[in-house]
Amino acid sequence: RDLSVLLLPSSSENTNPNIRRVTTAFLTELSSSLARVHEQSITSATGSPTTDDATGGLDAEDQISLASSIRQFSSTLAHWLEENGPSSFGFGLNGGEKKAEMIDSSLWEAFVVDIIRRLSPTLGSAPQGLHGRASTAYLASLAAGGGLVTLNKVLQSCIPGFLGVLALLDENREDSTTSTQSSNAKNRDEEKMAAAMRGIAALISSCRVTLGRLERKYRGVKINPHPMLLFSSKIIQKISLALNSIAKHADDSQLSLAAVAALESILTTADLQALNEEDVNSMIKSFSTLASFILQTDDAVIKTSSSDEWKTACARALGALISNGFVDVNAEVSEECHHLCVYAESLL
Repeated sequence: RDLSVLLLPSSSENTNPNIRRVTTAFLTELSSSLARVHEQSITSATGSPTTDDATGGLDAEDQISLASSIRQFSSTLAHWLEENGPSSFGFGLNGGEKKAEMIDSSLWEAFVVDIIRRLSPTLGSAPQGLHGRASTAYLASLAAGGGLVTLNKVLQSCIPGFLGVLALLDENREDSTTSTQSSNAKNRDEEKMAAAMRGIAALISSCRVTLGRLERKYRGVKINPHPMLLFSSKIIQKISLALNSIAKHADDSQLSLAAVAALESILTTADLQALNEEDVNSMIKSFSTLASFILQTDDAVIKTSSSDEWKTACARALGALISNGFVDVNAEVSEECHHLCVYAESLL
Protein backbone atom coordinates (compact mmCIF):
# COMPACT_ATOMS: atom_id res chain seq x y z
CA ARG A 1 0.00 0.00 0.00
CA ASP A 2 2.85 2.41 0.85
CA LEU A 3 4.53 1.74 -2.50
CA SER A 4 1.26 2.39 -4.32
CA VAL A 5 0.86 5.74 -2.58
CA LEU A 6 4.46 6.68 -3.29
CA LEU A 7 4.68 5.65 -6.94
CA LEU A 8 1.26 5.16 -8.52
CA PRO A 9 -1.08 8.00 -9.54
CA SER A 10 -4.27 8.39 -7.57
CA SER A 11 -7.66 8.04 -9.25
CA SER A 12 -7.86 11.83 -9.64
CA GLU A 13 -4.38 12.21 -11.16
CA ASN A 14 -2.76 11.11 -14.38
CA THR A 15 0.70 10.88 -12.91
CA ASN A 16 2.58 10.72 -9.66
CA PRO A 17 5.55 13.11 -9.58
CA ASN A 18 7.58 10.68 -7.46
CA ILE A 19 7.92 8.20 -10.33
CA ARG A 20 9.85 10.83 -12.28
CA ARG A 21 12.38 11.11 -9.47
CA VAL A 22 13.38 7.45 -9.34
CA THR A 23 16.36 5.97 -11.14
CA THR A 24 16.56 2.86 -13.27
CA ALA A 25 18.76 1.27 -10.60
CA PHE A 26 16.01 1.83 -8.02
CA LEU A 27 13.34 0.25 -10.24
CA THR A 28 15.57 -2.73 -11.01
CA GLU A 29 16.13 -3.35 -7.30
CA LEU A 30 12.45 -2.76 -6.52
CA SER A 31 11.35 -5.27 -9.15
CA SER A 32 13.84 -7.84 -7.88
CA SER A 33 12.73 -7.35 -4.27
CA LEU A 34 9.04 -7.66 -5.17
CA ALA A 35 9.65 -10.91 -7.04
CA ARG A 36 11.71 -12.28 -4.14
CA VAL A 37 9.09 -11.45 -1.49
CA HIS A 38 6.37 -12.78 -3.79
CA GLU A 39 8.16 -16.12 -4.00
CA GLN A 40 8.75 -16.19 -0.24
CA SER A 41 5.05 -15.56 0.37
CA ILE A 42 4.04 -18.44 -1.89
CA THR A 43 6.66 -20.71 -0.31
CA SER A 44 5.49 -19.85 3.21
CA ALA A 45 1.83 -20.29 2.26
CA THR A 46 2.55 -23.85 1.11
CA GLY A 47 4.33 -24.67 4.34
CA SER A 48 7.67 -25.23 2.65
CA PRO A 49 10.86 -24.26 4.48
CA THR A 50 12.50 -21.05 3.35
CA THR A 51 15.57 -19.05 4.22
CA ASP A 52 15.86 -15.27 4.52
CA ASP A 53 12.09 -15.00 4.79
CA ALA A 54 10.92 -11.38 4.69
CA THR A 55 7.31 -12.42 5.31
CA GLY A 56 7.67 -14.24 8.63
CA GLY A 57 4.83 -13.97 11.12
CA LEU A 58 2.01 -14.09 8.57
CA ASP A 59 -0.40 -16.98 8.39
CA ALA A 60 -1.07 -18.84 5.14
CA GLU A 61 -4.08 -16.70 4.19
CA ASP A 62 -2.15 -13.49 4.74
CA GLN A 63 0.78 -14.86 2.73
CA ILE A 64 -1.51 -15.57 -0.22
CA SER A 65 -3.02 -12.09 0.09
CA LEU A 66 0.45 -10.53 0.17
CA ALA A 67 1.52 -12.42 -2.97
CA SER A 68 -1.64 -11.28 -4.75
CA SER A 69 -1.08 -7.65 -3.70
CA ILE A 70 2.50 -7.78 -5.00
CA ARG A 71 1.35 -9.08 -8.37
CA GLN A 72 -1.33 -6.39 -8.56
CA PHE A 73 1.09 -3.59 -7.72
CA SER A 74 3.80 -4.85 -10.09
CA SER A 75 1.47 -5.23 -13.06
CA THR A 76 -0.13 -1.82 -12.40
CA LEU A 77 3.23 -0.08 -12.22
CA ALA A 78 4.45 -1.91 -15.34
CA HIS A 79 1.30 -0.81 -17.18
CA TRP A 80 1.74 2.82 -16.13
CA LEU A 81 5.44 2.87 -17.10
CA GLU A 82 4.58 1.37 -20.50
CA GLU A 83 1.56 3.56 -21.20
CA ASN A 84 3.40 6.76 -20.34
CA GLY A 85 6.45 6.00 -22.44
CA PRO A 86 7.12 7.51 -25.89
CA SER A 87 4.32 7.02 -28.43
CA SER A 88 6.49 4.77 -30.61
CA PHE A 89 7.20 2.67 -27.52
CA GLY A 90 3.49 1.80 -27.32
CA PHE A 91 3.20 0.39 -30.86
CA GLY A 92 1.25 3.49 -31.91
CA LEU A 93 -1.78 2.60 -29.79
CA ASN A 94 -2.04 6.18 -28.60
CA GLY A 95 -3.20 7.25 -32.04
CA GLY A 96 -0.28 9.60 -32.47
CA GLU A 97 -1.35 11.75 -29.54
CA LYS A 98 1.52 13.63 -28.01
CA LYS A 99 1.89 13.10 -24.30
CA ALA A 100 2.59 16.16 -22.24
CA GLU A 101 4.77 14.32 -19.73
CA MET A 102 6.28 11.23 -21.25
CA ILE A 103 8.75 9.18 -19.24
CA ASP A 104 11.86 7.51 -20.53
CA SER A 105 11.33 3.92 -21.73
CA SER A 106 14.42 2.88 -19.74
CA LEU A 107 12.29 2.98 -16.59
CA TRP A 108 9.96 0.33 -18.04
CA GLU A 109 12.95 -1.71 -19.15
CA ALA A 110 14.47 -1.53 -15.67
CA PHE A 111 11.29 -2.63 -13.93
CA VAL A 112 10.02 -5.20 -16.45
CA VAL A 113 12.72 -6.46 -18.79
CA ASP A 114 15.36 -7.10 -16.14
CA ILE A 115 13.09 -9.28 -14.00
CA ILE A 116 11.82 -11.19 -17.05
CA ARG A 117 15.44 -11.87 -17.98
CA ARG A 118 16.14 -13.15 -14.45
CA LEU A 119 13.07 -15.33 -13.95
CA SER A 120 12.40 -16.78 -17.41
CA PRO A 121 15.36 -19.24 -17.59
CA THR A 122 13.85 -21.26 -14.72
CA LEU A 123 10.69 -21.83 -16.76
CA GLY A 124 12.69 -23.79 -19.31
CA SER A 125 14.63 -25.85 -16.78
CA ALA A 126 12.51 -26.48 -13.66
CA PRO A 127 9.00 -24.99 -14.00
CA GLN A 128 7.64 -27.56 -11.53
CA GLY A 129 9.68 -26.28 -8.55
CA LEU A 130 8.52 -23.60 -6.12
CA HIS A 131 10.77 -21.03 -7.81
CA GLY A 132 9.40 -22.01 -11.21
CA ARG A 133 5.76 -21.87 -10.11
CA ALA A 134 6.21 -18.54 -8.33
CA SER A 135 8.02 -17.10 -11.36
CA THR A 136 5.25 -18.30 -13.67
CA ALA A 137 2.58 -16.62 -11.53
CA TYR A 138 4.54 -13.37 -11.30
CA LEU A 139 5.31 -13.14 -15.02
CA ALA A 140 1.79 -14.16 -16.05
CA SER A 141 0.46 -11.33 -13.89
CA LEU A 142 2.82 -8.85 -15.55
CA ALA A 143 1.65 -10.09 -18.96
CA ALA A 144 -2.02 -9.72 -18.02
CA GLY A 145 -1.80 -6.27 -16.48
CA GLY A 146 1.24 -4.61 -17.97
CA GLY A 147 0.11 -3.73 -21.48
CA LEU A 148 0.83 -4.94 -25.00
CA VAL A 149 4.58 -4.32 -24.94
CA THR A 150 4.94 -6.14 -21.63
CA LEU A 151 2.72 -8.98 -22.87
CA ASN A 152 4.82 -9.50 -26.00
CA LYS A 153 8.05 -9.40 -24.00
CA VAL A 154 6.79 -12.01 -21.53
CA LEU A 155 5.45 -14.30 -24.28
CA GLN A 156 8.64 -14.12 -26.33
CA SER A 157 10.83 -14.75 -23.28
CA CYS A 158 8.83 -17.51 -21.59
CA ILE A 159 6.93 -19.63 -24.11
CA PRO A 160 10.05 -20.97 -25.91
CA GLY A 161 11.28 -22.32 -22.57
CA PHE A 162 7.98 -24.04 -21.85
CA LEU A 163 7.95 -25.53 -25.35
CA GLY A 164 11.47 -26.78 -24.77
CA VAL A 165 10.26 -28.68 -21.70
CA LEU A 166 7.37 -30.13 -23.71
CA ALA A 167 9.88 -31.54 -26.20
CA LEU A 168 9.96 -34.39 -23.66
CA LEU A 169 6.63 -35.46 -25.18
CA ASP A 170 8.43 -36.39 -28.38
CA GLU A 171 11.19 -38.19 -26.47
CA ASN A 172 8.71 -40.11 -24.33
CA ARG A 173 6.77 -41.16 -27.41
CA GLU A 174 9.95 -42.68 -28.83
CA ASP A 175 10.87 -44.29 -25.50
CA SER A 176 7.41 -45.88 -25.16
CA THR A 177 8.40 -48.51 -27.68
CA THR A 178 11.61 -49.43 -25.88
CA SER A 179 10.58 -48.82 -22.24
CA THR A 180 14.03 -47.47 -21.44
CA GLN A 181 12.76 -44.95 -18.91
CA SER A 182 12.23 -45.94 -15.30
CA SER A 183 8.88 -45.27 -13.66
CA ASN A 184 10.40 -42.57 -11.46
CA ALA A 185 11.96 -40.81 -14.43
CA LYS A 186 8.66 -40.82 -16.30
CA ASN A 187 6.87 -39.39 -13.27
CA ARG A 188 9.45 -36.62 -12.97
CA ASP A 189 9.10 -35.83 -16.65
CA GLU A 190 5.31 -35.74 -16.40
CA GLU A 191 5.41 -33.38 -13.42
CA LYS A 192 7.78 -31.10 -15.31
CA MET A 193 5.68 -31.15 -18.49
CA ALA A 194 2.45 -30.55 -16.57
CA ALA A 195 3.99 -27.43 -15.00
CA ALA A 196 5.10 -26.21 -18.43
CA MET A 197 1.65 -26.85 -19.90
CA ARG A 198 0.00 -24.98 -17.01
CA GLY A 199 2.45 -22.13 -17.58
CA ILE A 200 1.49 -21.92 -21.25
CA ALA A 201 -2.21 -21.93 -20.34
CA ALA A 202 -1.59 -19.11 -17.84
CA LEU A 203 0.23 -16.98 -20.42
CA ILE A 204 -2.48 -17.56 -23.02
CA SER A 205 -5.06 -16.42 -20.45
CA SER A 206 -2.93 -13.34 -19.76
CA CYS A 207 -2.94 -12.65 -23.50
CA ARG A 208 -6.74 -12.88 -23.59
CA VAL A 209 -7.05 -10.45 -20.66
CA THR A 210 -4.74 -7.87 -22.24
CA LEU A 211 -6.30 -8.09 -25.71
CA GLY A 212 -9.79 -7.80 -24.22
CA ARG A 213 -8.80 -4.68 -22.31
CA LEU A 214 -7.23 -3.08 -25.38
CA GLU A 215 -10.22 -3.96 -27.55
CA ARG A 216 -12.55 -2.25 -25.08
CA LYS A 217 -10.28 0.76 -24.73
CA TYR A 218 -9.82 1.28 -28.46
CA ARG A 219 -13.43 0.44 -29.39
CA GLY A 220 -13.03 -2.91 -31.06
CA VAL A 221 -9.64 -2.39 -32.70
CA LYS A 222 -7.90 -5.74 -33.23
CA ILE A 223 -4.20 -6.14 -32.56
CA ASN A 224 -2.29 -7.26 -35.65
CA PRO A 225 -0.19 -9.32 -35.64
CA HIS A 226 -1.77 -11.36 -32.88
CA PRO A 227 0.67 -11.79 -29.93
CA MET A 228 0.24 -15.58 -30.07
CA LEU A 229 0.86 -15.83 -33.82
CA LEU A 230 4.41 -17.16 -33.50
CA PHE A 231 3.49 -19.79 -30.93
CA SER A 232 -0.04 -21.05 -31.61
CA SER A 233 0.93 -23.82 -34.05
CA LYS A 234 3.70 -25.22 -31.85
CA ILE A 235 1.47 -25.16 -28.77
CA ILE A 236 -1.38 -26.91 -30.58
CA GLN A 237 0.96 -29.70 -31.69
CA LYS A 238 2.27 -30.20 -28.13
CA ILE A 239 -1.28 -30.29 -26.75
CA SER A 240 -2.21 -32.85 -29.39
CA LEU A 241 0.74 -35.06 -28.41
CA ALA A 242 -0.24 -34.89 -24.74
CA LEU A 243 -3.91 -35.70 -25.35
CA ASN A 244 -3.33 -38.39 -27.96
CA SER A 245 -1.50 -40.42 -25.33
CA ILE A 246 -4.81 -40.89 -23.48
CA ALA A 247 -6.83 -41.96 -26.53
CA LYS A 248 -7.20 -45.53 -25.28
CA HIS A 249 -7.65 -45.03 -21.56
CA ALA A 250 -9.18 -42.46 -19.25
CA ASP A 251 -6.35 -40.40 -17.87
CA ASP A 252 -6.90 -37.64 -15.36
CA SER A 253 -3.19 -37.05 -14.71
CA GLN A 254 -1.94 -33.53 -14.07
CA LEU A 255 -0.43 -33.37 -17.57
CA SER A 256 -3.75 -34.33 -19.17
CA LEU A 257 -5.66 -31.75 -17.11
CA ALA A 258 -3.11 -29.07 -17.97
CA ALA A 259 -3.31 -29.96 -21.67
CA VAL A 260 -7.11 -29.66 -21.67
CA ALA A 261 -6.88 -26.26 -19.97
CA ALA A 262 -4.31 -25.10 -22.53
CA LEU A 263 -6.51 -26.36 -25.37
CA GLU A 264 -9.47 -24.36 -24.08
CA SER A 265 -7.30 -21.27 -23.62
CA ILE A 266 -5.79 -21.31 -27.09
CA LEU A 267 -9.18 -21.95 -28.68
CA THR A 268 -10.64 -18.84 -27.03
CA THR A 269 -7.58 -16.61 -27.48
CA ALA A 270 -5.62 -17.47 -30.65
CA ASP A 271 -6.38 -16.06 -34.08
CA LEU A 272 -8.18 -19.10 -35.51
CA GLN A 273 -8.12 -17.54 -38.97
CA ALA A 274 -4.35 -17.88 -39.01
CA LEU A 275 -4.29 -21.63 -38.28
CA ASN A 276 -3.20 -23.99 -41.03
CA GLU A 277 -4.80 -27.29 -41.96
CA GLU A 278 -2.45 -29.35 -39.79
CA ASP A 279 -3.23 -27.21 -36.75
CA VAL A 280 -6.98 -27.49 -37.23
CA ASN A 281 -6.80 -31.24 -37.78
CA SER A 282 -4.75 -31.60 -34.60
CA MET A 283 -7.31 -29.57 -32.65
CA ILE A 284 -10.18 -31.63 -34.01
CA LYS A 285 -8.35 -34.83 -33.08
CA SER A 286 -7.78 -33.52 -29.57
CA PHE A 287 -11.40 -32.49 -29.14
CA SER A 288 -12.53 -35.86 -30.49
CA THR A 289 -10.53 -37.53 -27.74
CA LEU A 290 -12.26 -35.39 -25.10
CA ALA A 291 -15.68 -35.98 -26.66
CA SER A 292 -15.15 -39.75 -26.56
CA PHE A 293 -14.90 -39.56 -22.78
CA ILE A 294 -17.75 -37.13 -22.20
CA LEU A 295 -20.16 -38.48 -24.81
CA GLN A 296 -18.98 -42.11 -24.50
CA THR A 297 -19.09 -42.57 -28.27
CA ASP A 298 -15.87 -44.51 -28.80
CA ASP A 299 -15.99 -48.19 -27.89
CA ALA A 300 -12.20 -48.30 -28.08
CA VAL A 301 -12.00 -46.07 -25.02
CA ILE A 302 -11.88 -47.98 -21.78
CA LYS A 303 -14.55 -46.46 -19.58
CA THR A 304 -12.63 -46.35 -16.33
CA SER A 305 -13.72 -44.10 -13.49
CA SER A 306 -12.14 -40.70 -14.08
CA SER A 307 -12.29 -37.80 -11.68
CA ASP A 308 -14.94 -35.10 -11.71
CA GLU A 309 -12.13 -32.57 -12.28
CA TRP A 310 -11.16 -34.37 -15.48
CA LYS A 311 -14.74 -34.58 -16.73
CA THR A 312 -15.35 -30.92 -15.91
CA ALA A 313 -12.19 -29.85 -17.75
CA CYS A 314 -13.23 -31.84 -20.84
CA ALA A 315 -16.77 -30.43 -20.72
CA ARG A 316 -15.48 -26.85 -20.41
CA ALA A 317 -13.20 -27.26 -23.42
CA LEU A 318 -15.97 -28.81 -25.52
CA GLY A 319 -18.36 -26.05 -24.46
CA ALA A 320 -15.85 -23.43 -25.58
CA LEU A 321 -15.52 -25.20 -28.93
CA ILE A 322 -19.29 -25.33 -29.45
CA SER A 323 -19.68 -21.64 -28.59
CA ASN A 324 -16.94 -20.78 -31.10
CA GLY A 325 -18.88 -22.74 -33.71
CA PHE A 326 -21.69 -20.20 -33.63
CA VAL A 327 -20.19 -17.66 -36.01
CA ASP A 328 -21.95 -15.12 -38.17
CA VAL A 329 -22.99 -16.94 -41.33
CA ASN A 330 -22.09 -13.84 -43.31
CA ALA A 331 -18.65 -13.54 -41.76
CA GLU A 332 -15.65 -14.38 -43.88
CA VAL A 333 -13.68 -17.24 -42.35
CA SER A 334 -10.80 -19.29 -43.64
CA GLU A 335 -11.44 -22.78 -44.95
CA GLU A 336 -9.56 -24.26 -41.99
CA CYS A 337 -11.58 -22.21 -39.51
CA HIS A 338 -14.77 -23.30 -41.28
CA HIS A 339 -13.81 -26.97 -40.78
CA LEU A 340 -13.42 -26.34 -37.07
CA CYS A 341 -16.83 -24.67 -36.92
CA VAL A 342 -18.44 -27.57 -38.79
CA TYR A 343 -16.92 -30.02 -36.33
CA ALA A 344 -18.19 -27.92 -33.40
CA GLU A 345 -21.72 -27.96 -34.83
CA SER A 346 -21.54 -31.74 -35.24
CA LEU A 347 -21.22 -32.12 -31.48
CA LEU A 348 -24.66 -30.63 -30.88
